[in-house]
Amino acid sequence: EISACLVGSEMCKETVKELLSIVAFDQSSPALNTTVFPGTTEIFWSSTPKYVTTGSQSYVVDFAKGVHLPKTRSSQKGAQRLVRDAE
Repeated sequence: EISACLVGSEMCKETVKELLSIVAFDQSSPALNTTVFPGTTEIFWSSTPKYVTTGSQSYVVDFAKGVHLPKTRSSQKGAQRLVRDAE
């Protein structure tokens, strides 16, 4: 997985694998624990690109449905989560 970190910072955009780790597959609209993650919007961008010839797509996680899919970066609005290493 590719990590997208801010220059000079420990903060990184989550990978699709990290975002999928908080999906609650037994719930929907939203498909996550809202006590732990309050105010979560539906779509979150990951740092994981879809390897296509144009290179213009990345994976998003849709927490309304608990799914991930590639989207063109300029065509979809969504939030981003930043994480840092717990070391």
